[in-house]
Amino acid sequence: MRLILDVFKRRWAKKLLVVGTWPRSGGNIEALVAWQRCEGTTAKYNPLATTKKMVGSLPLGGNPDQNNGNPVQEYPTKAVGLEATRLTLILPYYVDIVRHLKAGDLDQDILHDTKVAAQLATWGTGASCPKSLLASRA
Repeated sequence: MRLILDVFKRRWAKKLLVVGTWPRSGGNIEALVAWQRCEGTTAKYNPLATTKKMVGSLPLGGNPDQNNGNPVQEYPTKAVGLEATRLTLILPYYVDIVRHLKAGDLDQDILHDTKVAAQLATWGTGASCPKSLLASRA
C-alpha cells in the first residue's frame, strides 16, 4: 500500500515542480515525497497541508478553528491545490527552501542546511521527520 501511495506522492511532487518551474530532479522529488509522508494529512489536493485560502477551498474536516484558527485547506481541484502550495512556498518565510528547489537539491539541504530546517519548522512540519526519511534511503 505504501508503494502505491508513494507513486501518487511522486506524481504530485513532479506536478508541483512543473507549476513552480523548478527542476524535476531526483533530489527535489525525493524531498517532496518525504515531506508529504511527514505531513500525513488527508486534506484533499493538499499533501503539504498548506493553510492558503483559495477560491473554493474549505477548512480540513470543515473545522475553521483547527490549527489555532488558521486551518489546513482542502482544495476543489488538483490545480488549485498545486497553485496554493506554490503561492505559499514563495512567501518570504520559505526563501531557502525555494532556493534549493531552484537548484534541484532540496533533499541534501533538508539533511544539511539549518535555514531549511528552520523554514520547515515555520511551515509546521519540522525537519526531523523528512531528515530521517531521506537519511534512511541510502
